[in-house]
Amino acid sequence: MEGRPQEPLQPRAEAAADLLERLPPTSRVVVLADADTDGIAGASVIARALHRTGRRFTVRLSRRRDAAFFDELFARPPALLITCDLGAAEIERFQSARVPTIVLDHHEPQKDGTGTSLVHINPHLEGEDGSKGASGAAVAWVFARTWLERHGLPADDLVPAALVGAEGDRYHGGGEERGLHTRLKHHAGAERDDGPVGWQEPPILREGPLAEALAMGIDPYLVRFSGDPGAVRAALEEQGVPHDRPVAALSHPERRRLGTFLTFELLSQGADPSHIPRLLTPAPVLPDGTPVGRLAETVDAACRQGHATEALSALLGGPPEMERIHLYLGRYEEAIRAGLAGAPELSALPTTGPALVLRLDEGPYSGPVADRVNAWLDVGPRPVVCHGPTGARTKVSLRARTTPDGPHWRLDIAADGAARAVGGIGGGHKLAAGANVPSDQTEAFLERLGKALTEQAGGERFPSLREATA
Repeated sequence: MEGRPQEPLQPRAEAAADLLERLPPTSRVVVLADADTDGIAGASVIARALHRTGRRFTVRLSRRRDAAFFDELFARPPALLITCDLGAAEIERFQSARVPTIVLDHHEPQKDGTGTSLVHINPHLEGEDGSKGASGAAVAWVFARTWLERHGLPADDLVPAALVGAEGDRYHGGGEERGLHTRLKHHAGAERDDGPVGWQEPPILREGPLAEALAMGIDPYLVRFSGDPGAVRAALEEQGVPHDRPVAALSHPERRRLGTFLTFELLSQGADPSHIPRLLTPAPVLPDGTPVGRLAETVDAACRQGHATEALSALLGGPPEMERIHLYLGRYEEAIRAGLAGAPELSALPTTGPALVLRLDEGPYSGPVADRVNAWLDVGPRPVVCHGPTGARTKVSLRARTTPDGPHWRLDIAADGAARAVGGIGGGHKLAAGANVPSDQTEAFLERLGKALTEQAGGERFPSLREATA
């Protein structure tokens, strides 16, 4: 279409649409999505596109990738399998099952696999880094848009859900905007007034008076002011920024002063500079005024508390469903703040190899806590490892920054190798990975992980944080 940025994934999206087109409309399609914010957002995009064209489908959400899961899935083979935010590591499994498959993923693949009955849509296959400039939901949007436009149907209303997935993965690979996400935001109207979403002036903070928003906030997390609205009030008054109004009520000069205050405060506490610009640039909002980032957190909150199906229903439904999952936000933010409260004393944290290790009481929150420790605290080039119990298993999340002179981390490889050695599973991206291991193997996993990361660091000795700050 005129004015649309060229889409490198378009030929693959057309091939996938051809594969779907060859099936009778009554054929059974299974949409298999990762049960996280990105996967669920991608599943909602595909579900809407299939429903709009009268296709018969079911959606399955899962975090499992073991052989038993796929044996059960293929015991009754679908006419077509469409994966969202997963599949790049399972290409050979799909080929062996001889089930026609469309893989919509942004994880680094071991192989392409595209052929007569399998189409793999993945930015990595077109020379783009899918961990930094893409998400599973954004890839799903490219395919869904292609499919709907082929049938002369609208696709703009799928953009908000795709943006939710992009926001859900916003910490992975740093705060940079590039590649597919840049093209998605262009389509969303970032540079015009007639797009399918609106754009809110920065910075993005919680509702209510600014002092309370900053004191209780987790994005950004301000070490000096966390939990202390009085200290925030005094600091804002010194900067000439009203503390008793919401951000939306500030004048442009007041917002600029607030932006300057946040920038200096975050840099002084060692935050990753790549994450700061997104606090100071316009962000997407839904027609009802809800920030897309807030919606992504709401979906993530539901997932972390075991309500992934409700989250999908909310994205496919309307205000009543969304109100229901909104109730999970309070517990979500409380758990993340509790995890972050143990992190500012970084010099007291144990290490495994070069990585800082933070143990949490609740494993499901290891990801969002690791995201924010890595983004907002002074971890430097060290990876961050957060872990905690989830039933009889331990959930582990790893994060690291891109640093010009630091090691080129492959957290996905380290997590996968260490997890497999103790009977668990692991993987992810270069700078954002995870693992799930038996609880009684946690220490053995951490020891193997530390050795793998030490090897990746090339034997470089990282000074302890006590030495670094001495």
